[in-house]
Amino acid sequence: MDAPRVKLSQPRQKQLNQQKRATRVTNEMYFRTHPELRVMVSTFLTRLLEEKPSDIPQFASRYFTDKHLARKLGFIGWSLPQTPTDSEEDATQFLDGGAGEFEAPEEPAAATTGETVHALEQILVQLFQEADQNGDGHLDREEFAKLMETAELGLSEQEVQMLLAEADENADGQISYAEFVPVAVEVVQMIRLKASVDDVQAFEAEELHAAADFSAPADSLLREAVVKAAASDGTVSRSALKQALAAPSLGLNKQVIGLAADAAIKGAAVDAADLALEIRERVISAMAQLMSLQSLDRIGEELDSIFSKADEEKSGTLPRRTIKDVLGRNFPMLTRVQLNALVNHAPLDEAGVVLWRQYMPQLAMMLKAMLDPSTVGERAQLASRAEFLPVQLMNGRQREEMEAMLKALFEESDTNQDGYLDRDEYEECLVNADLGFTDPEINLLLDVFDGSTDGMLSYTEFADMAYDVLVHAAREKAIVDSMLNVGK
Repeated sequence: MDAPRVKLSQPRQKQLNQQKRATRVTNEMYFRTHPELRVMVSTFLTRLLEEKPSDIPQFASRYFTDKHLARKLGFIGWSLPQTPTDSEEDATQFLDGGAGEFEAPEEPAAATTGETVHALEQILVQLFQEADQNGDGHLDREEFAKLMETAELGLSEQEVQMLLAEADENADGQISYAEFVPVAVEVVQMIRLKASVDDVQAFEAEELHAAADFSAPADSLLREAVVKAAASDGTVSRSALKQALAAPSLGLNKQVIGLAADAAIKGAAVDAADLALEIRERVISAMAQLMSLQSLDRIGEELDSIFSKADEEKSGTLPRRTIKDVLGRNFPMLTRVQLNALVNHAPLDEAGVVLWRQYMPQLAMMLKAMLDPSTVGERAQLASRAEFLPVQLMNGRQREEMEAMLKALFEESDTNQDGYLDRDEYEECLVNADLGFTDPEINLLLDVFDGSTDGMLSYTEFADMAYDVLVHAAREKAIVDSMLNVGK
């Protein structure tokens, strides 16, 4: 039986992220100054697969002790590149896991909003009231569609209608507040998650780019490789560039070479002079992308596997529809809002196709946050509370009716008709109002809201308290009692 997984604390997760970044930079720094290791190991594995020796340890011993190995690998006459002195401080900064005076943003552990339940409820109430343009207490199809469009989740008209059908539990073509809340919580969660992930990704991208810049071959060496790859007409093909970038003195692995060449040459060939000006930036971008993929966790590795199978041409791109279908099949717990948020957030190429391999680290981060139990828990909690109409949603007529009822209660309880309620009269008023308060709660409310501190409550004090606080408190009590009675 597998050991139970324990969620890391925020400080421990932050420390782990710093260690990952430091490891990536350390590896790149080491391989930059020792490119012969990459070439030596790569060549050994190639020969191992080609020759298939029966005694692998003996084969390895002969290979690595060959006194002519350096010549065979093309390293005769080559010397190790010097690490620039002004980069030592930068390297130390990376190894410390910091970013100068800026603190690294935390990776979101869950797609929760970060708000308290009351603050989030106020946000949802405001969204509902703003969307309810005719003020009838419901959202019709047009109002609901406009709200979903404002959320910028990339929902098509058909998807909005399907989402409306899912939310409209009583199928009356209108969305009540209780029906609105589960969808609205997801929308707010996705907006907050997108902003949080963008912050983390921006920091990571800048850090990885700087690490790759520090580790990449010198510009002069890369320009020289481009010149050697040029044909007689002054152009460079993708295959020629890959061959040139594979020179041992550059120390680039096959993945970086492939990514850099594919990004630099999209057609049959490009002008060598233009390519020489941008080749180092292409290499740096490829190294940064590869480093980001090297730190994928379990979910990231699972995503990489399922998208690799879908990408039969191994192009690193997939249509948006395919991305959504693959995610929906493999993660059926994702909602329509979540699926659209994931696809809408993906980077696209010039043809509007998703660059899924480039998107992988970001997608894994978002998906993991969406699947966290606390994400579902926040939606469930707000949905339960939505069954009890918030005080803020009572329209003017309801408030007038409430105030008229409270005034009648006040006058009925004011037995001596002096315009004030003493403690006994006040308690009788609350009992008649049937708000369900205990005696200690009634006494506490009187102590808090007796503005004159004379043990007497005027109608003005009573009215302000009753609507703005007393009704709200009664609602909270009803919610708590309902939750406590679940399952009884």
